[in-house]
Amino acid sequence: MMITFGILIVLRWLGWSAPGISEAEALKLWNIVEIGLGGYVIGRSAEKTLPRIVEVLRR
Repeated sequence: MMITFGILIVLRWLGWSAPGISEAEALKLWNIVEIGLGGYVIGRSAEKTLPRIVEVLRR
């Protein structure tokens, strides 16, 4: 889903807009992509650091 939103945004920047997508809707799609990307980054960071934190707490 996020890839689809990203493609719609890039196509709009290139001048190939999907029919019926206004600028306000494109900005909403961009906000969704930003939130999704932020959640992914935070999730991956937690996934990598949490085992180390648990290991330190067990000592």
